[in-house]
Amino acid sequence: MSRQRLISSALAALLAAGLGLAAAAPASAAYGPCNAHDARETTSVPFSTTNNTNNCYLVQGNTGTGVRMLQTALRGCYGQAITVDGIFGAATRAALVNAQRRMGVTADGAYGPNTHNAMLFQGYGNGNGTPFCAKAVYKA
Repeated sequence: MSRQRLISSALAALLAAGLGLAAAAPASAAYGPCNAHDARETTSVPFSTTNNTNNCYLVQGNTGTGVRMLQTALRGCYGQAITVDGIFGAATRAALVNAQRRMGVTADGAYGPNTHNAMLFQGYGNGNGTPFCAKAVYKA
C-alpha cells in the first residue's frame, strides 16, 4: 500500500470515528434537560421549563428536580434501590438501564422521549396517599 493511500485510509477512519461520536449525543438534546415536575400530570414526570415540554432528556451528570422525579419512578415503580437525591450518578444510570430493559426500549442509561413514553411514573392517589404507578398522560 502506498504511503498516500495509507494516509488517506487513516484519515477516513478518523473521520468516521469522529462522526460516530457526534451521532452519540441524545436526539432530544435540542429540547434541553428535564429540570422540573410536569404539573399537568398526577405522577412525578420530568419536565423542561426551558421549552415547556416533557420532551427533554436526563443523562449522567444532570442534577435537580427532573432527576428526583426520575429517581422516584425508578424506586417506586421499578424497585431500584437508589437514593432520591437529585444527582444523576452511576447508581441512577445503572437503575435506569435495568428499567429500560424491563420496558423494552434501548438500554442506554439516558432518559429521553422513548424512555418517557414507555415508563411508569409514581403518583399518590385517592386522597389517602396510596402510591401508584402509571404511564404519563402527556407523551413526549
